[in-house]
Amino acid sequence: MTSIKHQMKQIAINTEQVIKTYLSPAWLSVILIGLITSWVLFVLPANGIANNGDFNKWFEAAGLYPLQGFTEDGSSYFTRQYGILQYYNPGSSRWLSSQSAFLAIALFFNKLFYSQVIFDMRFLGGLYLLYYLGAIYLLTSSITGKGRRRSDYLLALLVVFILGDTSYTLYFHSFYVLALVLITTVYLFALSIAFYRRLYPTKLMITLFLVNAFLLITLHQQFLYMVLFLLAWLILTTLTSRLFSTKMFALFGTFTIILGASITFSFINLGNRNYQHFQAFSQGLMKGTVDETDLEHQQLNSQYALLAGEDYFADYLPLDIDGNEIFTDFYQPLDQFWLLRYYLKHPADLVSLMKTAMPQVSQVQDPNLGNHEKSQGQPAGTKNHFFNGYQTLRQAYFPKTFGFYLVFSLIILILYVPLIVKSWQQRNRWRMLPGIFILSFLIMTYLNYLTAIINYGVVGVTLRLFIIPLIFDLILIFTLAELLHHALWRPVDPLIKDRGGHNEQ
Repeated sequence: MTSIKHQMKQIAINTEQVIKTYLSPAWLSVILIGLITSWVLFVLPANGIANNGDFNKWFEAAGLYPLQGFTEDGSSYFTRQYGILQYYNPGSSRWLSSQSAFLAIALFFNKLFYSQVIFDMRFLGGLYLLYYLGAIYLLTSSITGKGRRRSDYLLALLVVFILGDTSYTLYFHSFYVLALVLITTVYLFALSIAFYRRLYPTKLMITLFLVNAFLLITLHQQFLYMVLFLLAWLILTTLTSRLFSTKMFALFGTFTIILGASITFSFINLGNRNYQHFQAFSQGLMKGTVDETDLEHQQLNSQYALLAGEDYFADYLPLDIDGNEIFTDFYQPLDQFWLLRYYLKHPADLVSLMKTAMPQVSQVQDPNLGNHEKSQGQPAGTKNHFFNGYQTLRQAYFPKTFGFYLVFSLIILILYVPLIVKSWQQRNRWRMLPGIFILSFLIMTYLNYLTAIINYGVVGVTLRLFIIPLIFDLILIFTLAELLHHALWRPVDPLIKDRGGHNEQ
């Protein structure tokens, strides 16, 4: 018996040595997430996320159309194949977004290797997956500092468990912009830490940062608030870097971000503005304590109080929502600035809405959208449960209150503010960077929450709050890594000191 135990122990030691020699933690996470996601996306029956109506604007823009028999499935089932328009339609809409580039590339390879008349979603999913694996590699290497200790492999498995969860990666089989939100946000977070630890050449990291920043802010006007973080990142780079060329490169990046924001604000619309204004009013403003007198005081016709709680796409509504009068008196004045002014005057209403919408923050996917193809024979709206243990734990055990999120934010402040203060006192600006990056990402979640609630109300905003649980998970991964490496509050980051990096700044 002792001999058998000794042999098993020796095999385990040899296996560990082989893994440490030939497989880094970063490659371990890439391989595992690649295999898990490929199984769900590409091995039939494929899985994805059903259409909540948001796909429709992409069909004409990408030159696609729903095949006969799939148009009525709606949000119940995932649709893998679409028809490719064979003739140019001059009246078609051209939806401008950075996602358009990925759709064009996927369509090109689809026509090259598969079909000229049928588009298979797996070409888009494969393109997203390849790009995502680069982000996973960067994230794992940034939190482990390219180390190969047992703790580093444990962190790699943590990355797989959280970011390999299919509740995230199923977005690769959809037309939702959230697939690119997932990928670019992981890149931006990973590059922030990799830049601080000098793991790769500085100009390479800044270039990758700018590419992903440009992709994110030109996805949709909803993400324009990220410009604040992106500009702050580049300013910090300018202040902390010693090389003049790096400072000029960061300055060029600043103009790139401003250009991207200008393009988004000017040309990338929000789709159906009437729908947005309607939902912001009926599912947001009127969920508070607003009454007819308040509306008249805000110079809005009191008859619109009849729309409280109604849905824009409802079959029967108390008012004609497509008439000229409602367009002039309701849709036009009820813009973001009008709403912002109202909530600034009535902060209690905004706080109430934020508390109401909080349970949706923990939902990475809309619970009403199915994940299976209709041919699989599953009931309508059935969810995929393969490798989604982390999201299952989140739903079951994470509190769904605004107070929990505030407590989490307070813990993050307690952990990172002392690092910033101590580094400032020691005039060590470089050591301040991780704390500043983490707090900046945390602030972005609050800005996303505010903009989503103000612009779309509290009903059905799960998809618009997607970036909040994502950043929550990224901060959790990094914080656990810092605690595991005993790196918090130390004057010198041990991962930089012990594991080296590029001296270029």
